[in-house]
Amino acid sequence: MRMRILITLLLFFGSIVMLLAQNAKIDSLQKVIATTKVDTVKGRSLCRLCGLLSGLNEYERGFHTGTQGLRILEGTNDLMGRSLCLKNIAHIYSNQGNYPQALDHYQKSLKISEPIGDQMNQCFCLGNIGNIYHYQGNYEKALDCLEKSLRIAEKLDNLKEINNCLHNIGVIYGSQGNYEKSLDYFQRGLKISERLNSPAGISAGLCNMGNLYQYQGNYRQALVY
Repeated sequence: MRMRILITLLLFFGSIVMLLAQNAKIDSLQKVIATTKVDTVKGRSLCRLCGLLSGLNEYERGFHTGTQGLRILEGTNDLMGRSLCLKNIAHIYSNQGNYPQALDHYQKSLKISEPIGDQMNQCFCLGNIGNIYHYQGNYEKALDCLEKSLRIAEKLDNLKEINNCLHNIGVIYGSQGNYEKSLDYFQRGLKISERLNSPAGISAGLCNMGNLYQYQGNYRQALVY
């Protein structure tokens, strides 16, 4: 009982510390936005504020700051800043379930990031576009985008994004009933989670494989996982 109370308290205070850190970042960005005379700095700061507010589920404020930042950056040569704004606005639309607008903004961000060589943003946008196609039931387009995202993540050796892609591709194959391919991707993802030493990732990978065996009626193996 004491251990359970201690864990609860640690989680509570951890959340408080994270919230205070987020608020400090928000306050800092707001000061920059209010004082800077440089359009690129103001635009990017509004963009970053949009991302922070989105993470706190403050979508209306986030959308307002993101679109304001985008308008400013469209008057500059800061293509990377514009791409960031479009991506953050797309994320808000996606969280609100407005997939057509989310898709439009992710594609615009992707179009900008390709000629300037921003591979990390390409990887992120392609992954999210793939997820939206999945939500819409367009598995062929979803797999195409996610495989492209995976190839970029592997080129960058970004283990976290590799794992995300492997997981999402595995989920799609599972939805199609292709359990063999789904299992292969989940197993590859599990290896990445082990390399990252991520207990949450390892747990999720094991659960995913257990579910696949359950769907196939192999209850003994499902229980093992």
